[in-house]
Amino acid sequence: MTIISWNYRGAGGKTFPTLIRDIRREYNANFIILLETHVSRLRGAAIHERIGFDNSFILESSWKVDVLKHNRQIVHLRLTDNNDSTWFLSTVYGNPQHSSRGSLWTTLHSLAFTINLPW
Repeated sequence: MTIISWNYRGAGGKTFPTLIRDIRREYNANFIILLETHVSRLRGAAIHERIGFDNSFILESSWKVDVLKHNRQIVHLRLTDNNDSTWFLSTVYGNPQHSSRGSLWTTLHSLAFTINLPW
């Protein structure tokens, strides 16, 4: 499964729909999460329509995001919505140098033992 999450400043530009469709095709992405903080809901709807993906939707963020841990290999977040529903999100960079991954695995194992909510 391929998931692309992209905080793309400039999603309102004329070339963006073609660019994102090309990226989806090139990487055979199953999910694409686009984050654009400088676009209104109305403008977001127009971009959404121009992209033309099936089974897609716009979510206007109402999440509270807390950065709990970050380093060169991981960013670990707690996300809470307006209904106090909470879950965790971790983004990971696995260093190609095997010897550099030990601390990442230690961090992931310690997080796994402390999390009792969706992750």
